[in-house]
Amino acid sequence: MPDKELNTENALFERIAEGEEQALDLLYEHLRPKMEGYVLKLMKKEEAVMDILQEAMIRLWLNRDKLPSIQYPLTWFFKIIGNECFRYMRRYGIPKTFLSQLEYSYQGEVSRSTELDISYRETQRIIQQVIASLPPRNREIYQLSREQGLKMQEIADKTGLSFLYVKKVLVATLKMMRQKLREAGKYTSLLLFWLFI
Repeated sequence: MPDKELNTENALFERIAEGEEQALDLLYEHLRPKMEGYVLKLMKKEEAVMDILQEAMIRLWLNRDKLPSIQYPLTWFFKIIGNECFRYMRRYGIPKTFLSQLEYSYQGEVSRSTELDISYRETQRIIQQVIASLPPRNREIYQLSREQGLKMQEIADKTGLSFLYVKKVLVATLKMMRQKLREAGKYTSLLLFWLFI
C-alpha cells in the first residue's frame, strides 16, 4: 500500500477518533471498494454487503474512543467487518456447513484467543499504570476523552483549558502509552490484541 494512501487512512481514523462525522463518510468512500470485495469474498452474497458494511461503520463510530490507542486501525477495522459477517450469518441462519468452512479459514486467528486474553490483560495493566502515573489534570483530560467520549473542544470548555493544551496532553499521554507498551515488548501481542478488540 502506498505511503500516501496509508497516511490518508490514518488521518481519517484520527479525525474519526475526535468525533468528526464527515471523516467517517470520507473513510467509507475511500475504503468502499476494498470493504465490498472483502465482504463479498467472505459472504458470497451481494445482498449482505450493504447491511454488513453499515453495521461495521456504526460499530466503528461507537468505538471511536479506542482508535487513538490502536496501532493498526485499518487492520482493527477489517476485523470489525469480519465479525459483522459472522453476526450476519448467525442472525439470518446461513447454513452451518458454510459457517463451519468460514470459521475454519478464520481459525488461525481465533485459536489464539488464550494468548490474546493474556496479552489483553497485560496491555490493560500497562495502560492503567500510565493513567495512574499522570498528574491529576492530565488524568482528568484523558478520562474525559477516552472514558466519557468528549471531543477535545468539549474538554477544553468543560475544564477551562485551551484546546491546544488539551490536544498536547492527549498526544503526550498516548505517546507515553505506546512507549511503555514498546518497552514491555508488546509488538506481536499488541497486533493480535488489536485484531480482536
